[in-house]
Amino acid sequence: MIVNGSFVTSKNNPSDIDIVLITKGNYPPLRPITPEEYEVISPRIAQEQFELHLFVRINANPNSNDMITFFSGVREDPKTRKGLLRISI
Repeated sequence: MIVNGSFVTSKNNPSDIDIVLITKGNYPPLRPITPEEYEVISPRIAQEQFELHLFVRINANPNSNDMITFFSGVREDPKTRKGLLRISI
């Protein structure tokens, strides 16, 4: 899981959080997922219930540079890079 957004900065009034959930192995399973599992991986539900932006990468390489490059960019200064928080679950 990669966490980004103003909640992982020193801003006084953080307003957003972005999460990239990277699955590996046999997920999603080869069976229909339960409603509880759907709630965990649904970007729409994440936005509505928790006010966060969720990006799910299924069976992706956790070191994949596309999402890391995108989220490490600084909007105001494209040449500047910022750190990200990576959590292994």
